[in-house]
Order: sequence, then structure tokens, then C-alpha cells
Amino acid sequence: MPLDGSPLAEEALDPAGHLSRLWAADVTLLQVVYPVLLVTDPALPLPSAYDEELTNACREQAKDYLGGIAEGMRAKGIRASGVAVVGWNAAESILQAARPEQVSLIVLATHGRGGLRRLALGSVADKLVRAGDVPVLVCHPSGKASTKKRSPRQTTSSRRGDARRAR
Repeated sequence: MPLDGSPLAEEALDPAGHLSRLWAADVTLLQVVYPVLLVTDPALPLPSAYDEELTNACREQAKDYLGGIAEGMRAKGIRASGVAVVGWNAAESILQAARPEQVSLIVLATHGRGGLRRLALGSVADKLVRAGDVPVLVCHPSGKASTKKRSPRQTTSSRRGDARRAR
């Protein structure tokens, strides 16, 4: 289940959890971490490298975030784990991780954009549905979720709240 750190993406946690219980299946949470780019030569129009140390720090932060979400799911009796991968393209990275021999379903939330906005911005969900080798369950948000990503401090406090509610 791909998560980008936003409350919108987390809207798919409940449906994924329900399906996990019905099928007695494990949930793997995935976050794609984009490499932190370096501009090493001002004459080049595009960055020529990425900073491995900063990228690894971002990956560790993503692993902490996913670990907290997985902990909350485990408190509800759902077998869950998290993995953070480094990738240049979210949809391609998700598709690489979601091979049919390892994954039976991808669950994610979507903005539900259509028309020109989808054409201009692209859609990870659309790419997964069209190019994936496994079924994709696309959840539409309830309207309460924001697309704004949480800061690490907000994520930690919300996980604590989830753990308290789960008890």
C-alpha cells in the first residue's frame, strides 16, 4: 500500500485493513523517496547527481513514518510492515515493488482529479491501474483529508493518538 505521508493517502488504511482481516493477508506499506538532487556543474541544465547521505536520511525518516503506521495497524490485529524505496518515479517504483508473485492487491487513495488537471499533473493511481500486473483498489477520500504532507512532529503525535485509540 503506497503512502506519501499525506492524510489523503492514509484514507486507504481502513479499507486495506478490512481486506487484510478478511483475507488473513499481510499489509506492506510503501513510500517512494525521491533522491535529493545536487547541482554539481552550473553549466549543466539538469542536476547531475544526488546526495546519498541526504537521500538516506529522507529514507530513514520515511521508514520511521511507515513503522509508526504499521505499529498502529498491528495494534488493531493487522499484520503490517513498512518499506521505503528510493526512486525517481513514484508509479514505476510502486510497480517494481508490486510484482504478482509477492503482492495480490494495491490499495491507494486518490485525489480523483479528472480532465485537464489529471492530464497536466498525471496520476499515480491511473498509471498503476493501467500498467500494473496486480489489481488496484482506488479509494476516494471522504473529503476530510488534506493533501498536505505531515511534518515529522505531526506524524509522531498522530501515531501516538492512533495507538491510544487502538487500546
